[in-house]
Amino acid sequence: MTWANDDATKANILGKSFSSVFINNVTYAPTAAIKTVSCGRYVVNELMPDVFFSEKTVFNKLNKLNVYKSAGPDEMYPKILCECSASLSRFLSLFYTNSLNDMKLPNEWKLSLISAVYKKGDRDLPLNYRPISLTCVACKVMESIIKDCVMDHFTRNRLFHVNQYGFMKGRSTSLQLLKLMDLWSEAVDMGNEIDVLYTDFEKAFDKVNHEKLLLKLNMYGVNGNVVGWIKEYITNRKFQVRVNGKLSECFYVKSGVPQGSVLGPVLFIIYVNDIFELCDGKIEMYLYADDAKLFTVIKSANDQFLLQMCINSLVEWCDVWDIRLNVDKCQIVQYNFKGFNYEYKAGDFNLKVVDNIKDLGVVFENNFKFSKHIDNKVSKANSVLGLIKRNFCNLTTNVFLLLYKSLVRPHLEYAVDVWMPHEKNKIEIIEQIQKRATKLVKECKSLSYDDRLKLLNVPTLSYRRARGDMIKVFKMLCMNDGSKEWAPRFIRPTYDKTRGHKFKLQKSTFKLNIRRFYFTNRVVDLWNGLPESVVMSESVPEFERRLDDCWVSVPWKYMYKEFDF
Repeated sequence: MTWANDDATKANILGKSFSSVFINNVTYAPTAAIKTVSCGRYVVNELMPDVFFSEKTVFNKLNKLNVYKSAGPDEMYPKILCECSASLSRFLSLFYTNSLNDMKLPNEWKLSLISAVYKKGDRDLPLNYRPISLTCVACKVMESIIKDCVMDHFTRNRLFHVNQYGFMKGRSTSLQLLKLMDLWSEAVDMGNEIDVLYTDFEKAFDKVNHEKLLLKLNMYGVNGNVVGWIKEYITNRKFQVRVNGKLSECFYVKSGVPQGSVLGPVLFIIYVNDIFELCDGKIEMYLYADDAKLFTVIKSANDQFLLQMCINSLVEWCDVWDIRLNVDKCQIVQYNFKGFNYEYKAGDFNLKVVDNIKDLGVVFENNFKFSKHIDNKVSKANSVLGLIKRNFCNLTTNVFLLLYKSLVRPHLEYAVDVWMPHEKNKIEIIEQIQKRATKLVKECKSLSYDDRLKLLNVPTLSYRRARGDMIKVFKMLCMNDGSKEWAPRFIRPTYDKTRGHKFKLQKSTFKLNIRRFYFTNRVVDLWNGLPESVVMSESVPEFERRLDDCWVSVPWKYMYKEFDF
């Protein structure tokens, strides 16, 4: 281990560590890869149209910049670009057009400044730090326009697989987990077992082979000028690490998509888009960026054999496309285990079977109880609450609300529609956090919990969970017609009802609590009880306002004990 006493040496050590994950972009016979990647259902009906950088488009992009973000290597702050958008938009539109036509970029646009952020483990080990990249803001604006055109091409031709949720508009982590819970809860309710492989790709974003990425872009019909510009954009890049103002030497980026960029994430999901063809409809695969899950319903040993075949195909795919599978972190969870013992393997390595796993921030247990997740979140919220209590005395209402809403409550509400508690003891444990928190305000110490909530205008967590459910149903059902393949399935009544709104729902049949309290069942009564004026809102903000007006006087908004699921 090399020890460093000055910031410049530390920056160089971190730079060498970050650069060690790259691969060499070796050339290869394209036909070999084309045999591995099957266009299958990805039929390109039309080539991607030309990209135009109109003055209006550039002006709108500049005005949407977050003025509080940091500058890139060129030291041009987004605040300057935003405030000078009227005078800069014409110049930048011409500059972007020439850059695309000539397929050239300024050298400053191919340089990244990296700050190292500690993750976990030994602080003296460079690999325990995550690189956070800063790139030029003006380049990001151009990337954003190109990204919009590429995404429009892929969306219009339905080239992205429906089971890819990462970096896709309207597809969040909680939505993917809800979709999976819809499939899994139904299978468990029918008495079946589900075997799930949770994969882990090692530094996947840094190991994208540039030559093979360009091949895939051509296969998907991306405009030739755009492919040429992207080739120039991703090759011969450099980065420097900054530690306390001191910069390291320049390190070359040999592979991967640019970190901290706008276009990089889209290029990555294009690179891995054909991975779904491995399953060939035999088993299910879901992705969130590089987070992949393979699963199937187990009714016999043959089903486990099919899952093993898909795992073998995944290993082969990773070898061809230079994505390394971190076998030590790949794990199997057998939900509702029925005794079908099978030893899954990835290559020559046996895959570990575990009882629980953290998936997209939510801890899943093989019995779907979510007890560990709730305990973890309650513990984390309590820790933050204790930190606030030790550092702030005699909190005013405004300061308390700012701290509580930004630091404590998010721990109790992330993806709560997935792990929604229905047991009274778990509901009470979660609500206790807010009970303790509200006592920190000086004016509230002598009041009851209900009175504290009214004084602070903070509803119960149970109320907020119900409100969140209604908003999510509205987004799925009314904004998307409830027909999107990536959303959970709702049951609509087959008969006409004379009362209520036209978007009424019907509960599915169930045997177990896992299905009874699942999202699409538990929301039915509350949703059907909403007046038509609320449900028929034109937008999500309008729905939220009308819902709040409708529920403004309900007793269970501030009276915790009166709310009953």
